[in-house]
Amino acid sequence: MSNIGSEQFKRDDNLLQPGFSEEDLQQVIRSTYRQVLGNVGITDAMRLKAAESQLRNGRISVKEFATMVASSDLYRSIYYDKSAPVRYVEITYSHLLGRPPRDQLEVQAAIEMINSQGVDAFVANLVQSREYDSAFGLQQVPSVRTSESKVGEPQVSFNRTYKLTHGPGSSDTIDSTSKLENSIQGKGDNKIRRYEDVTSGFIFSHISRKGKLSPFAWSANYADFPDTRTQKYNLGVGRELDTDPVVLSPSRDNIDEVINMAYRHVFGGIGIYAADRCERSESELRNGQITVQSFVQELGKSDVYQRLFLDRTTPHRFVEFNFKHFLGRPPIDEAEISEHVKLLRQQGYKAEINSYATTDEYAQTFGEDTVPYLRSIFTIQGLPQDTFNKTFRLTPGAAGSDFGSIVGTTSRTIGDLLGYPSYSIQLPSSGFPLPKTTGFANNKFSGSVPVKSTPWASFGVGEQDQTRFERFPNSTAEDNRLLLYQIYKFVLGNPHLMSAQRDSKLESRFINGQLSVKEFVRHLCKSQLYLDRFFSGCAPYRFIELCFKHILGRAPADQQEIGPAMDVVVRKGVDAAIDHLMNSGEYDMAFGEDVVPYLRGISTGEGRSMATFNRTLATVGGYAGTDKAQKKSTLVDLRTDRTIPACSNAVSGAIDAAGKRYEIVVSGQRAGSRRRLATSTYVVSGDNISSQLAFIHRSSGRIVSVMEIT
Repeated sequence: MSNIGSEQFKRDDNLLQPGFSEEDLQQVIRSTYRQVLGNVGITDAMRLKAAESQLRNGRISVKEFATMVASSDLYRSIYYDKSAPVRYVEITYSHLLGRPPRDQLEVQAAIEMINSQGVDAFVANLVQSREYDSAFGLQQVPSVRTSESKVGEPQVSFNRTYKLTHGPGSSDTIDSTSKLENSIQGKGDNKIRRYEDVTSGFIFSHISRKGKLSPFAWSANYADFPDTRTQKYNLGVGRELDTDPVVLSPSRDNIDEVINMAYRHVFGGIGIYAADRCERSESELRNGQITVQSFVQELGKSDVYQRLFLDRTTPHRFVEFNFKHFLGRPPIDEAEISEHVKLLRQQGYKAEINSYATTDEYAQTFGEDTVPYLRSIFTIQGLPQDTFNKTFRLTPGAAGSDFGSIVGTTSRTIGDLLGYPSYSIQLPSSGFPLPKTTGFANNKFSGSVPVKSTPWASFGVGEQDQTRFERFPNSTAEDNRLLLYQIYKFVLGNPHLMSAQRDSKLESRFINGQLSVKEFVRHLCKSQLYLDRFFSGCAPYRFIELCFKHILGRAPADQQEIGPAMDVVVRKGVDAAIDHLMNSGEYDMAFGEDVVPYLRGISTGEGRSMATFNRTLATVGGYAGTDKAQKKSTLVDLRTDRTIPACSNAVSGAIDAAGKRYEIVVSGQRAGSRRRLATSTYVVSGDNISSQLAFIHRSSGRIVSVMEIT
């Protein structure tokens, strides 16, 4: 994560264990100061010696020690006295809870508490919260925790956390102005940008940024803004639509609210004349003859819905509307769009509407008595992470409607679905329309034929959900031959093999059931064919990343995964490195004995780093590509997340590996190499590190260490 601005995204769980040593204690103390004080360097005289002594003697916990640091005069002099109020609140959230404020409501409540009860009460409120206890407990140092996906957490927290992070060589004192005012107050600034480009908001613009804030600053009219000016409101979503679903009560005393909300959501905020209302369906709902689910279905099949959304838009756009209005989310991919366009064309308008309201997804999400609502604001495990962005492309704003000129009649998500997405989120009222991607003509079904079979084609993969091939006990010899093709295709990186290159004896044992899929993969990775393709002619880093891809179905998560694997190769050989991955619990959990490995790093998962998506796709060569074509490491020589700019010039050292220098210490090179001494030291640039490592490996050298020279 260092290439997006901070090593702090790599979470270190500093936990003070029972029976801790003095070294363990000092590590926890240093980590607490670094996290709570925002990486500010402090002298020995500034340390809280009394609190450290209490922690050493077991009289207080790490949680209480962190509270003392955040409540100290030192912390107050660094952040409270010299920062704008919003900046103080957001930075304290980051230091103690490891995340930014979710919305304006949290910031507003914090400022009100500081005004009425003081700073110490605000700090205690954060540390004594259930969230803190759940995340860190009593003896763990707080840390940044929004760089990994979590079910139910707003995905925009990742972008906001990035804005609060300056880099390993900087500190949080670099700026006293708020980094999140634009975002939490409804200005739509949610894309990741250089931190110095984020300007301060308008609420505290009258406060001097150069000196100590005057007391009246905390009485600024921050609380005067309506509660609806939240993050979701800024993106066009009224809070009641997603946080408080409207459900028909058993007494049916809220029937009017249910009917009005159903019209509002199904018709996309369009005002309906009395003459256009579905009075018969309303009457049946009031009398208990139909459910809310059936009422929503009838609204969708009405003439007015057809007139507004089918007759005046393209089929692609019509299907987008239907996903939003009936399932509360955008289409996941072009395959979903194509399926519904085909259904509309072959079976008609009403069959298309029924295909949403009668699905298991609708029943599980809304049931019979809940009005559909927009539900893609929070993560849904297993769905693409860009669902968040696509949802708001379909959202016109709290004061707009789906029929307005802001959204238009052409597709809003086709750019994402066909492979050239824009992941920044614009404020709906000032957003730029997507470029017209195809020559869609109104009301011509042929215009919605997808340009590609899937948006994932641009990444070189068939679908987000990869096809899973598994051998069963009753599999025939022909079934096993088909599995062989899939194993060769994935494990050998989409090769073109001659018959003479294949191990007929090994294949025969597999076809006859003597080898499981797992054991065949193990033998294949240890074969001379695999070594000739990926070991002999590739840089060491490239070999390791391909082993991760071919065996575990993903790219290495970080250097901490590459390092041990590289060490096994150097010290114990290639076979041991293959066994190191094959015998891991991860392989067994993902594939077991009889599932062919496949790409796993392109779907969300609890606790999985978001950067895994970029890194995994960086190793994919495409339908016509092969892993053999690339000799250098794609993860060393390529910044996989180019959409995220350099954090700032506050980062120590260069941003890219190409601008860095490394010292490589090698021992044991054979005669005839360039070694002059028993232990050789090479100083190389990041541009040449892969070729240098390859040379050392070919010379039978043993790499002792690789260190960056600062």
